Amino acid sequence: MARRRTESHQDGNETAELMPSPVVTEQALSRGLKLQQWLDRRGLRQADLARMSGLTEMTISKYISGKTDIGSMRSASITKLLDGMFVSDAWAWTYFEIPVETRSSWRSLRQGKMGPPEQGALETFLADLPVQGSGWMIPAQSMLTVDPADKSGGLQIGQFGGAYWIAKKEEQPAGAVLLGRFVSSGPPA
Repeated sequence: MARRRTESHQDGNETAELMPSPVVTEQALSRGLKLQQWLDRRGLRQADLARMSGLTEMTISKYISGKTDIGSMRSASITKLLDGMFVSDAWAWTYFEIPVETRSSWRSLRQGKMGPPEQGALETFLADLPVQGSGWMIPAQSMLTVDPADKSGGLQIGQFGGAYWIAKKEEQPAGAVLLGRFVSSGPPA
């Protein structure tokens, strides 16, 4: 289906032309499906990812539908998406099947070392209860990875009574025991 573009001129006349609709490729559809699956596994909606990433809900929708290929994103959008997903560039390259030859240009604007954090200091455990807070909902029986050495920046996993909470340090419930900065979540191994 073609789109119509109208342009107004200073003399008051208008011109219109038909613009071809974007072609949805199999690769774009595949990447969009992966993003939707990522949302589904976490019980999130497109609106949630839009809020967490700073991208518009329409942009997220275009990625998921394949109308805009995740593989052709610009660095600023990549940064927002990956920050909202709390994943590394290297993880996203594999997950979204970004070809090796384009990875030097398909990258975020984050400072510091590329790829996942050093594994030495991280702790991974099974969350037997759901993790909630700050618009997040991570289902029970998910594997959580935290950086116990960082209890000040980013989203923190806190334990409050028998529940887990994910929020910035200042948004944690009073009396919560901070387990560390949230790094990732996933299905049980």
